[in-house]
Amino acid sequence: MRYEGIDKDKMLRYFKYALVEIGLVVIGILIAFQVDNANEHRKNEEIKQVYLKSLIEELNNSLEIYNHFRTVYAERIAGYNLLFEVINDPNAHPDSIKKALNDSYQDIGIVEQIPTAFQELLNSNNLQLFDKELRDKILTYYNGVQRTLNTISILLDEARDFRLKWYQNIDLAYMKGMKTKEGSSVMNWQRNHDSPQFILATNFIATRKIVIEKILIEFDEQEKAINAMIVELEKLQK
Repeated sequence: MRYEGIDKDKMLRYFKYALVEIGLVVIGILIAFQVDNANEHRKNEEIKQVYLKSLIEELNNSLEIYNHFRTVYAERIAGYNLLFEVINDPNAHPDSIKKALNDSYQDIGIVEQIPTAFQELLNSNNLQLFDKELRDKILTYYNGVQRTLNTISILLDEARDFRLKWYQNIDLAYMKGMKTKEGSSVMNWQRNHDSPQFILATNFIATRKIVIEKILIEFDEQEKAINAMIVELEKLQK
């Protein structure tokens, strides 16, 4: 009976030791798991910070581009307004009308922005590192950018189509003071407000002005979206 009691005590001690060892192993595994999670979280946070910086820089570059074209377009509109003032001035010198018209022929357009940082974020699947609310805002913003660029492209195409019709109607000889294809002398169409060429030219300029004014409205909306997106991203910067 005494030996049986000793054996039981040994078994009990061994069992306790085993439980302690198992507990230590489990604790070690949990600590290692937490360390791995912490390292993974730290690495993900570093990646997020890199993308945040790139996205904010890209957005600020977009603002600079919009501001540049806003200045260019403001100059274009000022030129168009001057043209219409000269046209409506009965005392305007013909050369002033010609110069105002020539100054109004400058091309209008916009540099297409390639969202490199966003595309990289999307293609790498690292967008999942951000919470769903911010992911949705980022996607909504960049989808809006594409819609804006499409709208601007349509507006510019309308202006180009009108310009093509005008160019098809106008013989370049008029601009050079040469003769028509029929060989008859050409009256300077810039001085003749009733000529179809002059009417088409001024209609073309008026169309351009309307197009630019619509594009500037798109710029306003896009700049608001950019600034709102920058605010959201800057909240996460460390």
